[in-house]
Amino acid sequence: MHKKSTYRVLALFLAVGMLFSMLNIAMTPVTAQSGTEPNLEKVEAEVLDAISTKGEADFVIEMAEKADLSAAYAIKDWGERGWFVYNTLKETAARTQASAMPSFRKAAV
Repeated sequence: MHKKSTYRVLALFLAVGMLFSMLNIAMTPVTAQSGTEPNLEKVEAEVLDAISTKGEADFVIEMAEKADLSAAYAIKDWGERGWFVYNTLKETAARTQASAMPSFRKAAV
């Protein structure tokens, strides 16, 4: 019983950590960069308006590819399932965000 409780606590910490990391990314302000005219057709008008009036805006980027977590439902062990979800999300994020990360680092986001 103690082992199962430990796995649940670890899974809870993992879920909370992932949530905070997502919130940190989502709540990071972005400031307008001068001298560059990026491709903006996918940026919502509300974000562009906020940048032009305030010089910054909070935003969330939704990646086209989503992690396939369907296999997690078949995993009975809670800890093993948690690690599967964590590793799948981390691998998908690393792969899908790789091309965007240099731009974020350059803009100090």
